[in-house]
Amino acid sequence: MFYFDNSFLIKTLSTLFMTPSSESSPTVQRKRGKDSTQLTRSPLVTTKALPLSQTKTRLSVSPTLTAQPKVSQAFEVKGLVAAVFTPFNIDGELNLSVIKTYVELLLRQRVTHVFVCGTTGESLSLTVVERKLVAEEWIRQAGGKLTVIIHVGSESLKSTCELASHAEEIGAAAIGVMPTTYFKPSSLDALVLYLQKVGEAAPNSPMYYYHIPTMTGVRLSMEGLVERAALDLPTFRGLKYTDEDLMQLSRCLEFERGKYNFMYGRDEQVLGALREGNITLCMGEMSKFWEL
Repeated sequence: MFYFDNSFLIKTLSTLFMTPSSESSPTVQRKRGKDSTQLTRSPLVTTKALPLSQTKTRLSVSPTLTAQPKVSQAFEVKGLVAAVFTPFNIDGELNLSVIKTYVELLLRQRVTHVFVCGTTGESLSLTVVERKLVAEEWIRQAGGKLTVIIHVGSESLKSTCELASHAEEIGAAAIGVMPTTYFKPSSLDALVLYLQKVGEAAPNSPMYYYHIPTMTGVRLSMEGLVERAALDLPTFRGLKYTDEDLMQLSRCLEFERGKYNFMYGRDEQVLGALREGNITLCMGEMSKFWEL
């Protein structure tokens, strides 16, 4: 039987996420000298804060990018994408043994891709170790049969980067990244810098930003993000878009004549979304269909 249990934090540029305070942060100290904008971030690196007042400010590359990305711009998610459950035993521990059967079920439903450890997969309820174990089992059982996309977003930038690097190492086809949800990015500058750091951790993996504002509370312009991504995010390949705003989705789809790839995940609005253009469906409901 199956049992399915239905920081860019304070360690990063806190000035990008929260209203500046006159009080000093215990983990972010300003260096004294001519450059008053320089910050020392522990355990990360020294860099400069982005000027929030300049909306046209862009980063040509991440301030700390050391690897040359090798992501193919031809990578595209096509077909049906199942946002898969994470299976548990009745005691709440992982039940990885059923994933093999799960893969067989999805193949019978003509699913072509899986989105692992997303919202349906209860990613933020799992430890980093558990998320790695789940990702490894999906690669082991589905590799060569289904295209595996692993969501790596968490409440800690360090953990997110660790999960992104792990996903690339075990052979994930792509990664998905939601933003931090407690210390939220308050601007596109903050979000772009966050995604750059994740991209550094998996420089050869296509990256999809996971836009689900009803869960994250982050309601930045996705049209603005795709425009900035073309300049500043070399591994960015598109969005997992789970939002009711179909007008915004339409504008994103039109960017540079369909430059990016979009997975749509709001189950209740599938028919409306399909009318907007070339999208792929990514839903938890794919695990429930018995015939397609």
